[in-house]
Amino acid sequence: MNSVEARRVIAVVDDALDSLRVLSHITEEVLTGADQLSGIVGQEVARAMLQQSQHVQHAGADLSAEELRFSTSDLLQALKHHPESEAKITAVYDDRSLTMLNMLASFDKLRTIMQKKLTTSVEEDASVSEHYNEVCKREARALKEKQTLEQQLRLDRRERLNTQLAAKNTHAKAQAELDESQAEIQRRNIDVEAQATANRSQDVQYYADQQALLQKQLAELTLRAQKFGAESLEASEGLRKKRLKLHQEVEVWIQKYDEEMGAAEMTYQEELAQTQQVAEELRQCTEEHDSMLHDRLEHEDRLRKAEDEWRAKQAAEVMSRRAARIIQKSWHAYKVKADAEKKKAATADKKKGKGSAKAKKK
Repeated sequence: MNSVEARRVIAVVDDALDSLRVLSHITEEVLTGADQLSGIVGQEVARAMLQQSQHVQHAGADLSAEELRFSTSDLLQALKHHPESEAKITAVYDDRSLTMLNMLASFDKLRTIMQKKLTTSVEEDASVSEHYNEVCKREARALKEKQTLEQQLRLDRRERLNTQLAAKNTHAKAQAELDESQAEIQRRNIDVEAQATANRSQDVQYYADQQALLQKQLAELTLRAQKFGAESLEASEGLRKKRLKLHQEVEVWIQKYDEEMGAAEMTYQEELAQTQQVAEELRQCTEEHDSMLHDRLEHEDRLRKAEDEWRAKQAAEVMSRRAARIIQKSWHAYKVKADAEKKKAATADKKKGKGSAKAKKK
């Protein structure tokens, strides 16, 4: 093979590498959103991508479909005709097809090998092939480890994000329940205080009215007693004057006077007894008022204690439910993580087994 033919072969390989590099940006996600990219990459590229997506769906498992081959060729020509579309697609979708990247790496190595074979002697082919195989194995292992680490990193990020979202939701729910409980407790306290104030005002007004009525009755009875006393004094003075003037009628008037004084005394004693009875009733009412006031204060104190106990119980229940939900979320996250790690380990073991089997076959 002369130098011209070698340059032709290298040019064909370079064109294939460039085509693979361009097509590595066209993933399934890009094809799915092709109708939304018409304003970014242009109508021609968007139409070619839509046609490619339709042919992919129509072809299914038949990879030899002619329509798929022609649509791929049209898409490649449209992308090469509009080279700026590649950068625009990369700006929107930064992911690339791993299969295309692997093929691109393989073609790049093949190009390097071909170039070396075309420019080196036959004696160096054996050592170069051995070195290339070793480098390929190392690069394959490095690529596999890189993919595993990238997948692990994505899973760890997703798990941390889910844990943070769960913790935020749990905190928000617990805070909402706590605020609702505090508002309910405050409303109940206001209702209890308002009821107690109203009852206290009614009781004070009632006993004040009763006390005023009894004091009025006591004042009337006192005036009547004073009036009877004054009348008794006047009667005594008249009798003394009549005794001086009418000595003969002294016995009659004295007897009459004694009768009137006895009746007055009886009336006075009755009024005095009534006055004492009213005073005793007033004292009993005062004692009952003090007792009822003491009972009311004790009842309000018991209500406050019960309300405080209920509030502490509600807060404890809220914290208990919150702790239970956090434990359940943590356990679920741990279980999901453990299952994912097991699946990863099984997948890695399978891949290692397949890699060793292929190596043995080679």
